[in-house]
Amino acid sequence: MAYSIHRTARFNKQLEGAVDYLLHTLCNPQAATALLDEYEQALQLIRNTPTWLPVDQAASAHFDTTIYRKTARSYLMRYWVDEANGTVHLISFRHRSQDYTSFVGYDLANEN
Repeated sequence: MAYSIHRTARFNKQLEGAVDYLLHTLCNPQAATALLDEYEQALQLIRNTPTWLPVDQAASAHFDTTIYRKTARSYLMRYWVDEANGTVHLISFRHRSQDYTSFVGYDLANEN
């Protein structure tokens, strides 16, 4: 079963920010392209088998839902799965070096 994908506005903003940083701050279009390519591959895997990927234990411990994670280059994509509706909700796209535990709570609480 292929799940539908819902990208929160925050997720989209974070993804766009990462690409913008690679393109305009680092002036590295190859890195931006590589990130987007790996993002698309990760998205396909998430769409087909979202619950086969690792659970983010730290994030899940704070919420009443299971938060999964998938790496795309140096970034972590976090999401939760609505099995009843067959939807994956992408909530966070952050660099691995960020203190993500506090951010995931903010991202999930401000999901839209």
